[in-house]
Amino acid sequence: MPFCLILPYNFLIQMNFLNKDEDEFEAFNLKYLILLVPFALFFLIREVAESSNLYEQNKIWLNEKITSEYKDVVTGKGLDKNNRNNPYLKRAKSSPYFEKEIIWNKIDIGDSLIKIKGDSILKIIKRNKTIYIDFKDIYSKTDSILRVEAKN
Repeated sequence: MPFCLILPYNFLIQMNFLNKDEDEFEAFNLKYLILLVPFALFFLIREVAESSNLYEQNKIWLNEKITSEYKDVVTGKGLDKNNRNNPYLKRAKSSPYFEKEIIWNKIDIGDSLIKIKGDSILKIIKRNKTIYIDFKDIYSKTDSILRVEAKN
C-alpha cells in the first residue's frame, strides 16, 4: 500500500471505521460515511466561498503587500495576454509579478522600488522625483468600490 494511504488507512482502523479482519471495501461502515460527507461538504463550500469573496481577496492582497520586502529596479513591464491582460512588472532580482493597474501606471522601466517589511508604503524612485504609494489607501479605495458595486 502506498505510504500516502497508510496513515488514513490506520486512522480508519483505529476509529473503527474499517474492520481489520475483513476486506477493507466491504468492511467500511456506511453510517460513518453518511456522517462524514456533510461535514466535508460544509468545509469545502466554506473554503470556496471565502476564496471567491472579493473583500477577502482585497484583505489578502493588502496583507501580502505589507508583509513583503524588496529593493529592486524595474527592468520591464507589460500586460499578460494569456491572463486577462493583467499588468505585470519584471524586477532585476526577482521573477515577474502582477501588480494592480493603479500602481502599474505610476511605475516605469528603470524606476527603483523600495518596500520595507511591515510598512504599507511603496517608495518609487524616478530620475527626478520620488513617489510614495500607500497600499492601505488603495485597499480602502478598492473596498469602497466593491461595496458600491455590491449595493447596485
